[in-house]
Amino acid sequence: MARSGTKIDRGQWVAKLGMLTGAALLAAGLLTAPPAQAATDDGIPPTVIILDASGSMIRETSPGVTRMDVAKQATIAALEALSQNAEVGLLVFGTGTGNSDAERASGCQDVKTLSSLQPMDLGSLRASVNGVTQSGFTPIGPALGVAMSMLPPGQPGNIVLISDGVDTCAPPTSCDVAADLHRENPLVNINVVAFGVDQDEEAQQQMTCIGGVGGGTAVAASNPDELFARLKAATLNDATVLSARGFHGVQLGMTFSEVRSNVDDIRIIESTLRNGVRIIVIDCGWGTVELHDDRVYAITPADETTVTAERFGPGSSRASLEATYGAPVASDDEAPGTAIYRAQPGSPVGYRVTYDPTTDTVRTIVVCRCIIGSSSVIDAGLWQIDFDGIGPLTLGMTESEASAAAPDLTKIRDGEWQILEIGLSAVFHDGTLWSISVSRAPSSFGESISGAFLPNARGIRLGNLSGNLGAVFPGGMYRSYVVAGWTQYLVADRSGHLITFTADGASVYGDESIENTMPGLELTGVTVEDAARTLSAATHAEIFG
Repeated sequence: MARSGTKIDRGQWVAKLGMLTGAALLAAGLLTAPPAQAATDDGIPPTVIILDASGSMIRETSPGVTRMDVAKQATIAALEALSQNAEVGLLVFGTGTGNSDAERASGCQDVKTLSSLQPMDLGSLRASVNGVTQSGFTPIGPALGVAMSMLPPGQPGNIVLISDGVDTCAPPTSCDVAADLHRENPLVNINVVAFGVDQDEEAQQQMTCIGGVGGGTAVAASNPDELFARLKAATLNDATVLSARGFHGVQLGMTFSEVRSNVDDIRIIESTLRNGVRIIVIDCGWGTVELHDDRVYAITPADETTVTAERFGPGSSRASLEATYGAPVASDDEAPGTAIYRAQPGSPVGYRVTYDPTTDTVRTIVVCRCIIGSSSVIDAGLWQIDFDGIGPLTLGMTESEASAAAPDLTKIRDGEWQILEIGLSAVFHDGTLWSISVSRAPSSFGESISGAFLPNARGIRLGNLSGNLGAVFPGGMYRSYVVAGWTQYLVADRSGHLITFTADGASVYGDESIENTMPGLELTGVTVEDAARTLSAATHAEIFG
């Protein structure tokens, strides 16, 4: 392990991480789209909805009410929320066959177009949805392919999959199909609403991967209220709603220079030093952006009627927010009359909501990176990996901030902390967090625990093959270490932060190139670090140019 005053040798501490325990949970996020999207007059890109009507949808969510019943109701309600200008297509799979082995071949091609992509005819769509009967297989991959073919090539679009299970028609896996389709047209986002998969680890991982590699995200829905809210968020995405990513093209975590490159005209209205943190507030015209130590911390719309991705805004009841986001959570800036809700599971991003005390309805909503505590190891399967950190741990934190954010973090020695149960290691230098890593190490029973226990990077989990890394994190570089027996894929951002994915297996000299070798290897570790501090000048120059 690295000690104070030395550079970090990643190979030593990635390999040293401990055994894993925990509970498998879905890594879900709000369904958001990149800010630059051509769309209808209402900001909605052409959208194809895929409805799962496989045999598993017959299972009941409550006495006498099936998953199919709830999915139909939520789909119709989401369609009703769209304007008549919206271009919408509707697909269904699993209606044409049963699910016996003899019907597999035909069942795996059982994708039916209920409505081609066209200006919405609500009456016709409502009738089509109501007429769906569940019965067959789950050909998610083929359905994604049909949906992509319906969208204009080379133009922005949105695919929304509502499903409760695993693709029963692989190979190819639906995750591989989603990655290939997103490579064909990166302007199309594939989003997933995973309904009723709380106890299905395989379905959780598959849904998360589809959203991650498809340019969107995946979100869980456990009950009818959640399903409707999440589905509405997926179909109504645009840059003028608050989401877990940000608002109007400005994303939480961006640097000042990145904000300036995304906003035509900005004006600094405040610059202060508070408790050792440099705080800058800038006016972007459509609202204000607050940066803490050169990272976007909070975004406040000028228009107080602005809503979240699920369309909660002024006038919404506290009960409706809590039915979707859950109970308020601990944060670093609670104030009287204010509640903060986690925007997506495992994320430090929250919606800061002020309520009218007489009516208990929303007055204003701000999106912020303001949730710091109450993150237990049992939530690790929900944690997100990005260039800023892993789950509640953010590069640059002090040791006290990190231990408050992740109570299971234990100090091993000076500068080194671990969460042994999930194989996480945090390395500090000069009192601040320089690097965080997670390893899919063997458990005490001698087997590697499922990646569903561990954080994910845009839907990619440890234990997955590394074939989709280049699509989800483009522009990286490969390195192979023959003696150590592993290969790495490194990708950096503008701020000097680096994510390194490690896979078991190495490219042999004179054999295939690393680029061809690594996609077939299993991911076993991931590291997020401040490369300007952890790497030598020569290595930093090689990676960042």
